[in-house]
Amino acid sequence: MKAVTYTPHGALPDLRGFAPAVVAAEIARHLGFTRNIHVTAREAGLARFDLHPVLGEIHRIAESRAYARMRKLTRLDPSPLHARLAGLCQTLQPDLVHAHQIEFPVADFRRRLGRELPVIVHAHSVRSYSPTLGLADRYIAVSSFTRDQLIERGFPGERIKVVPNGADTDLFSPADASTHEGLRTALGIPLDSFVVAYVGRKQASKGFVTFLQTLQILSQRGLKVHGVCAGPTPADTLKEDGYAEREVLRRDLIAQGLLIDLPALPHHQLVNVYRVAEVLLFATRFKGEQHPLVLIEGLATGCAVITSRLAGITESVSDKEHALLLDDASDAQEATALILDIAAHPEQYATMRAAGRERARSRYDWRAIAGQVEKIYFSVA
Repeated sequence: MKAVTYTPHGALPDLRGFAPAVVAAEIARHLGFTRNIHVTAREAGLARFDLHPVLGEIHRIAESRAYARMRKLTRLDPSPLHARLAGLCQTLQPDLVHAHQIEFPVADFRRRLGRELPVIVHAHSVRSYSPTLGLADRYIAVSSFTRDQLIERGFPGERIKVVPNGADTDLFSPADASTHEGLRTALGIPLDSFVVAYVGRKQASKGFVTFLQTLQILSQRGLKVHGVCAGPTPADTLKEDGYAEREVLRRDLIAQGLLIDLPALPHHQLVNVYRVAEVLLFATRFKGEQHPLVLIEGLATGCAVITSRLAGITESVSDKEHALLLDDASDAQEATALILDIAAHPEQYATMRAAGRERARSRYDWRAIAGQVEKIYFSVA
């Protein structure tokens, strides 16, 4: 069988931890009986085609700046990306297309292709179903929460399969003592400091403000603490209420030597953010959290994970068994109290950290997840 994986909003290989691109690559990398070809977005500096040593055949598509300007001015899109995908598929002749885009226009894609090629749509987010899109043969929801949300918004429940996101549990694994110390030394963090990590978009809705406030309170309470954060700052963050005050706090923490602020990182570097930390604080307020990669990566790496009691997260982990769930993700005092208890009694949380690691390995390893996806491939091709 030959499958084309389509990721129009995140280039491969992934350079910034963009979930659809990560998921597409990891599933394809672990398929057992299917040849996979990637058709993906093109970022500056990346060739239009290459044979990647791990990911295999990659075709990259993009709009020119002139075309993007024309589309914005005229609101016309005579050659959308899915049309270019159809053109490639006429040459590649795959048995199916796996689109990592909830709003993928199935009907128009098939019209441009000229045949009824099976299509699987992967739901990393939730939208309302529009009949103009056409029906995919299967929809993959990353959690039962996602499935239920899709059904409420008009997607056909009988076509939805739940397959969770995962982690490379070989890469995302706890560091040994020597590696842990080496990473701290490289970052200039004292070996006796307690490290709290944040990974993700640096926005209030994802818990970044709670993370910064918690660092400040922990320091005021006398804990020798360092924070390490990694992720992008989207352009619309500048319009958030309280952004100016947040920036003052962020800069103050950096100036005091309490915060190391890193950009978005590819996974082979991102793993070291988790490995250097005792705690991952993922106090997201986003009510649309489906099955966040950050959560699974933190568990797999052996962090004590503190996260939110909302949306798909409560399906992914159980409170006090695999992670600690906050009653109010915006309450830095609540997060502070949990972290102080972990710092004072680390041995009491060793079982929880081990259980989190085992949950990631047993439920969310990409090898098992790819097998579930491949069964779906064979059911429609």
